[in-house]
Amino acid sequence: LYKALTTVSANKNISLKEDTGLFSKSLQKIEKGQELVFIENADNNAWYKVLTYEGNIGFVKIKEVSEKKQIRINMEDRKL
Repeated sequence: LYKALTTVSANKNISLKEDTGLFSKSLQKIEKGQELVFIENADNNAWYKVLTYEGNIGFVKIKEVSEKKQIRINMEDRKL
């Protein structure tokens, strides 16, 4: 059983933000190359709402991440 996910990767070291405002609280540091699971576009398509593999949900600027790509995860290999 496979699940399709849409991901983006950080183009540089960035912060996962609590909201889309410039002065919004940082929730987590994201290192260059780290993959994030795309959830939805936000704030007039200037930000993506994403999920980190650590389980944090927040926002990143679109210009600071790669283009979206589809990946497939084998759910049978995942431990619940």
